[in-house]
Amino acid sequence: MARRNKIVCGLALVAGFVLTQSGMAGADTLQNTGFETYTNTMGIADQWVGYQPSTASGGYQVVGAPVYEGMQAQRFAFGNMGMLEKSHIEQLFNIEPGAEYEVSGYFNIESLNRSYMQLMIEYFDAEGNLVDSNVTNQVQRTNGYIRFQNIKVANTQAVYCRVSVGLLATADGASGAFTVDQIALHKAGDVLVNAGFEDYHGMYDVADSWRFGYSPGSTHSQKVVTSPVASGTLAQKVSASGLPYWGYAHVMQVVTAHPGESYTVTGKFNVAELNGSKVQLYIDYYDANYKHLGSDYIDKRSVTDGYVQVTNKTRAPKNCAFFQVWALLRSTVNNGSGTFYVDDLSVTSDTYIPPEQPVVDLTQTISDTSTAKLGSNNRQIGNSANSNLVSTDGTWTSVYDFETPSVVREYAIAPSLGVDLSREAKNWTFEGFDGQSWTVLDTQSEVTDWTADTAKTFTLDNKQAYWQYRLNVTANNGDTRYLDLDGVSLNGYFDRPNTPLDVWNSDKGDGTVTLSWSPSNGVTSYRVYQDEQLVQTLPGDASTVTLTGLTNDRVYHYNVSAVNGAGESLKSPEVDAMPYSSAQSLDPIVTNDWQGNAPTATITYDFTKPTRVREYTMKPGLNSKQAPKNWTFEGFDGLQWVELDKQSDITQWPSKHRRYFTLDNSQSYLKYRLKLSTDYGMVAPLKKNDIQLIGN
Repeated sequence: MARRNKIVCGLALVAGFVLTQSGMAGADTLQNTGFETYTNTMGIADQWVGYQPSTASGGYQVVGAPVYEGMQAQRFAFGNMGMLEKSHIEQLFNIEPGAEYEVSGYFNIESLNRSYMQLMIEYFDAEGNLVDSNVTNQVQRTNGYIRFQNIKVANTQAVYCRVSVGLLATADGASGAFTVDQIALHKAGDVLVNAGFEDYHGMYDVADSWRFGYSPGSTHSQKVVTSPVASGTLAQKVSASGLPYWGYAHVMQVVTAHPGESYTVTGKFNVAELNGSKVQLYIDYYDANYKHLGSDYIDKRSVTDGYVQVTNKTRAPKNCAFFQVWALLRSTVNNGSGTFYVDDLSVTSDTYIPPEQPVVDLTQTISDTSTAKLGSNNRQIGNSANSNLVSTDGTWTSVYDFETPSVVREYAIAPSLGVDLSREAKNWTFEGFDGQSWTVLDTQSEVTDWTADTAKTFTLDNKQAYWQYRLNVTANNGDTRYLDLDGVSLNGYFDRPNTPLDVWNSDKGDGTVTLSWSPSNGVTSYRVYQDEQLVQTLPGDASTVTLTGLTNDRVYHYNVSAVNGAGESLKSPEVDAMPYSSAQSLDPIVTNDWQGNAPTATITYDFTKPTRVREYTMKPGLNSKQAPKNWTFEGFDGLQWVELDKQSDITQWPSKHRRYFTLDNSQSYLKYRLKLSTDYGMVAPLKKNDIQLIGN
């Protein structure tokens, strides 16, 4: 590949980072996003840094026409580019780890010959290492300016983001020309933006700051309308026809969230037409690494007489960083259609207080991850084991984790059997953690009257649920090194359970599907939903269910929720499953097996004719730690790899059990691949039969 030249405009480039004159890496936002400032002679607007291959013809130019807005825009025009060579401009800026960023711009694409237009986001850690990225590709010319966007949650290690606009060659002799204008950066906030759909600048017929999506192959018609409206002057119309089964059309926006906080999402909906479809106010929760944590939704299954208010009361789960608010048309049959109008969406937050329940002993439900933190030492302790705790600074902290959020109403401390008063707790606080900060629930001081075999019980005026509690001992009765505890017990009641996250398709057969999940404490029953309809309720100790009477070769969509006296959890992330009468196992040619002793691996499958893969299965070896944890399954369309399925943070690999992953794939490809990774040194070598492709 030819060497790339570096063009510097107003800024210096060091190790791939743009540095300001003060030497700090990046600004806090993009600069000169409309390309209106241009004071050099290199063809690139100020604040942007450009690259181009040394052998490529053409170059950059700041032009006065065509522009989308303002007086100037940035033009790319290159030829004679070698395969995978790229000409691009970029900026780097500081970001907040774990936040979601949206970068958009308006593009007038004149020509693309063996090339893509790309809008890319890349995230870097403090040492300058690339930790995550996302790219939007455009392969066709446009009729004037079109808005493109790229959305990506920042990795929790990321502190910088690099935004680039470029022309990528997909073969030798590539060329292309386009103009870009009005690059915009948006960070998700804790409220909806343009919630009344009153701001609209005419792109895609979707109100500003909202995103529109629809199922491929369907006919969609979205529009910002002046009538009917619930209030103000504008509302958003969503309409689609020819939707496949479980297809969709929607508008969506992202809102930041705080774990444990209660949210009320409301909107006014005018459902004008439903043919084999329903309208939903849908909430999806995610952590900072974009792992789906669960869903909550409210359905409207009939036409309304004008606008009606729809309300979804929900609560952010543990580790939640943000949630997506969807106004959604969902098809419940093949060739479904529908039309609705939405207006005045809003999100409000408030403190959630669980319903009071009988007080029970919670001690046995404390997670095994609970620890005692003793000065500079750490050790794991049992729930009631005799503990002789050592400190280097005269303080001791024991942390208690719960799988299910719990309301502790009282706690009891038992001294050691052979009481040494100098080693018994004297001053301490008992605290709860809400996911952001510790709250002191009880303070005790000058406790000196300990006697053998007699526990002291302390009642709390606490009605808030926490995932973690801690006993923070700041002094004992004289001995600054040792603290003696025979046990700490916690009494109270459970909040609503956590969402079952590890739900998987563990078996299937003729008209049957089996689902499995990891049970948790504080659950009285599980509910199983098929295509968002409740089909089974199981006892709280259940961890598997087999569903029968299903139609073979049809894809079903499953969720599982957990229930107790406080209510129902969020629905689990959706699991697709497809029963079949016989295993239609495919026999591709494995052209690329595992690549060395590394934490990543790639397997590529070739077919002699285009083949539609409907599902793939995995059964790892005995060492589950070396089993794949994150991966993508992709098909090659002749130009690029198309992501068909993505799995992340898969940790449940019961020995000798196969897991099934059903695809929403309607295309046939000659080549497929699995790209896998693990956190444990190297991916365990899987035999050929450990991975099966199923389809036709």
